[in-house]
Amino acid sequence: MSWVEWSSTAITPSALDAILRRHKLMPPWVSPEVLAAVAGTTTYGCIYNSEDTAAGCLAILLFRFNPDPGVGQVDFIPTIKNPKDRMVRRTLSLASAELRDAWFDGLGLRRVECRVSLRRTRWISGIKAMGFRCETRDSGMRDAADFGMGPEPLGLFSLVRGDMPPPIDFLVSRDDTESETEDAASGTRELNPEDQLQETA
Repeated sequence: MSWVEWSSTAITPSALDAILRRHKLMPPWVSPEVLAAVAGTTTYGCIYNSEDTAAGCLAILLFRFNPDPGVGQVDFIPTIKNPKDRMVRRTLSLASAELRDAWFDGLGLRRVECRVSLRRTRWISGIKAMGFRCETRDSGMRDAADFGMGPEPLGLFSLVRGDMPPPIDFLVSRDDTESETEDAASGTRELNPEDQLQETA
């Protein structure tokens, strides 16, 4: 059962532009040339609840390598309103286990970083549910980003091989757990960022 689906190609500049603008992540200084360069090295993925496919994409992932080849950079963009919901936290925890296998075993990374504005508490709740740990003080990195609304402090969160998500009350009965089959998520689909934007509009 897969909780994360990745596009087979890099994200297009137009799709990246749409995602960044929709979620107020577009720095005002970014030129089309810079955006195209970033898109060419960024892989697009979505976290789904494989037990409730009708729920759609719960979070968008934008992954790229840092200059240090042993370090990955991921942007976590929740598309649901309440990442503290226990079923959502369960999905993020299970997705995190799958991502750790892909990042640390598959790609050989030793560390994955995620930078988040400290004003976005909903996003921080989501990445903490995935096991990311904060490495900055409460004040964060001061004036570290500007997404068009003035300077914002950023928190640096990281995930290394030994990090595990916090314990979660799964809220799933034993019968439900035993009835799950691999067929529930055996199919894969080609991701289209524009489709996800329409689903979350």
